Amino acid sequence: MSKPLTPKSSASSAAASKSLTLSEMAARWYLRMREHAHNQRSAEHHAFEQWLADDPRHAAEYDSFAHAMRQLDSAESLSTLADAAEQQAFLANEARRKAKQQRLAQLMVVCFMCVAGFFSHQQYQVWQAAPVMQLAAQNPVGQIVTKTLDG
Repeated sequence: MSKPLTPKSSASSAAASKSLTLSEMAARWYLRMREHAHNQRSAEHHAFEQWLADDPRHAAEYDSFAHAMRQLDSAESLSTLADAAEQQAFLANEARRKAKQQRLAQLMVVCFMCVAGFFSHQQYQVWQAAPVMQLAAQNPVGQIVTKTLDG
């Protein structure tokens, strides 16, 4: 386990407490008290009580941390957290699946446009190769044909 939070000298105690946030200190005290719940040494327990008495915010933060840990220890809370994690995973998978479907649909549209463009170009080439006056090319040489046009 980690070293005690309250060193013997008060100067090093002030330096150690400045390097840790109030929440971190409360978490460390909670873990130490929980670890030594059956075997509480009087010096360590006294240091904890002194830390609580030093500032009312210490007790409030410790109580808040202990309450949060009790919430996490309950089966109902764990079940709720598990359900939330499962739902989040499902939603993430669903979003990935929809993104894949959208990319596939876009790819299919691009392929369709390419195929349609290719066949359109082929038909344009055939149309351009056809003579303008196809009927004139079919008349025998030297024969005059009269055709009535619509209009």
